[in-house]
Amino acid sequence: LTTYDDMFAYGRPLTLQSYLDWGWGEILKSKAQALWMNLQRLWVENLSIFLLPFSALGLWRLRRERLLWP
Repeated sequence: LTTYDDMFAYGRPLTLQSYLDWGWGEILKSKAQALWMNLQRLWVENLSIFLLPFSALGLWRLRRERLLWP
């Protein structure tokens, strides 16, 4: 699959050759874009939303530790 529309191209065969015909540059670029998007989603969905209350609680408990002051 090289584009989203390829998922709906029922007559097109999914072969290694058709994938490699896309070119190494485009293949690597698409993999890098997917990695970047997945890292962004990990940050926003898991770390920012799920861990935010725990981070706030930990910072509140450690607010008097002089070692952690700027």
